[in-house]
Amino acid sequence: MFLAKIDAVCGFTINRKGFLIPKKGGHAGSLVQCGRLRSVIRSSSGACLSSRKAIHYSFFLVLIIMFLFTGCADRMSVKRTSLPRAYTNEAGFTFELSANWTGRSGELMTVLTLNGLDKEFIQLKKHPLSTSLPHTELSIHEDMQPYETAEIVMNNLRASPGIFSLTTEKLTPAVVDGKEGFGVRISYFTENGLARRCFIYGFISGERYVEIGFYALAEHYFDAGLEDFFAVVHSFIVN
Repeated sequence: MFLAKIDAVCGFTINRKGFLIPKKGGHAGSLVQCGRLRSVIRSSSGACLSSRKAIHYSFFLVLIIMFLFTGCADRMSVKRTSLPRAYTNEAGFTFELSANWTGRSGELMTVLTLNGLDKEFIQLKKHPLSTSLPHTELSIHEDMQPYETAEIVMNNLRASPGIFSLTTEKLTPAVVDGKEGFGVRISYFTENGLARRCFIYGFISGERYVEIGFYALAEHYFDAGLEDFFAVVHSFIVN
């Protein structure tokens, strides 16, 4: 439209092939001048169009990148959908945990999960002292040091069916419910080759050995569930 106005002022019109031709009563002498003006305008219009396309392309590219990063963040981030709640179960354990976790409890053990037992679970249990552990003939005694207790627990876990290539990643002293104990982080493989990790806190309370354990698939579920697990550990009380 802008070119058409220029042509009209100069006294020319545009034919079907895009060339300037004199209008009836127009001034042919201004053909060269108007032609130059038209060429400049065409060049400017082409440059503007190219710039506009580049801007649109850049904006579209930014949107794609934002979408990809946002999508990854949504898949990887873990947010609680409810606040922690206090529980007291049949085993005599009191602790705080997000209401999203579900499970079962008995007199000696409580098992809780968020996404399914095959993904992760928190296990709370107690075992009478001087009684052999399930998978070995070893037992825990009242006068044992925390590191001695940890060694026996590790040997029992290593002897458990379905656990292979067990590795101790970290072993440290710990205090749970005001009692001295240990904390150990472990990695291992299942019989079908899945990599799993677990965090175990153990201590002696009265005539019982008490253990709080978190077991999960190494990829995503272990790191995602640690916050809830530590909420249990920090609030844990043996009644």
